[in-house]
Amino acid sequence: FMLIPMLHDHKREEHGSILKDLARIVDEGALVPLIDEKSFKFDQVTDAYQHLVSGKATGKIVIEM
Repeated sequence: FMLIPMLHDHKREEHGSILKDLARIVDEGALVPLIDEKSFKFDQVTDAYQHLVSGKATGKIVIEM
């Protein structure tokens, strides 16, 4: 699944089918995002980046506005 082909209308139906399957898998609870337990405020972006590169982050890091 790639964004660029979709933006250029390349195999749009095929990508749509992939997204539908992915949505079903998420809805069934079979795919759960891995999110780090520590979140950061927007003005802490530098701290968030340092947390990421430190190797201590597990999964995605949340930055709140």
